[in-house]
Amino acid sequence: MEPINKKHQKALYFLSAFAVSLSVGRAVYTDHFSFLFLIWNLFLAWIPYWISVYGFKPAEKLNIKTLLVLSGWIAFLPNAPYLLTDFVHFNSAGKMKWLDIVLFSTYATAGFLLFHRSLGRFRDVYLKNFSVRMKHACTFLILGISSYGIYVGRVMRYNSWDVITDPFGLTRSIFRSIFHAGHLQHTLYITSLFMAFLYISVIVFDHLLNPAHEEKN
Repeated sequence: MEPINKKHQKALYFLSAFAVSLSVGRAVYTDHFSFLFLIWNLFLAWIPYWISVYGFKPAEKLNIKTLLVLSGWIAFLPNAPYLLTDFVHFNSAGKMKWLDIVLFSTYATAGFLLFHRSLGRFRDVYLKNFSVRMKHACTFLILGISSYGIYVGRVMRYNSWDVITDPFGLTRSIFRSIFHAGHLQHTLYITSLFMAFLYISVIVFDHLLNPAHEEKN
């Protein structure tokens, strides 16, 4: 298992601090506080990263503690790429348009990087000794869950906390999105779109930015 790269971690904190400063600066300048919700979304995006860094421990066998950590990680992981969808709130004009382009792009970049660093940590810790086929299958499954999680959050308007606070409502909505003919098409469209994007991004990260993950022939 590779040690935590402190330089990478500091870079992520620096990028996040810049994103927060943009939100606060915009709120002070315009006296309009609506975009401060992005700070909360960013905090949620950090949770799966923190879980992967401080909670993932190599173990020979799965135990209850490991399963709980992994369950929490999977539940919060969609919050990181979810930041990409906050562009739906972009409706700026005039001089604020350019600030908001940078603002939303910074948050999206932070979420995107946090997602990949967290996923990479999972693969380093738990998939290191797996076969290539099993690694790909596990990665594909996690990307599918994360993509559907984005749909659950953005379209169905649930969040990770609802697993505990509203499990029955969440379960009913998930069941309806999958088994109701009127919802299934939209579910597949959004989920497949993000899954394709995340899968391509994993390939790019593996071959260009994280050569340690490249499979040697």
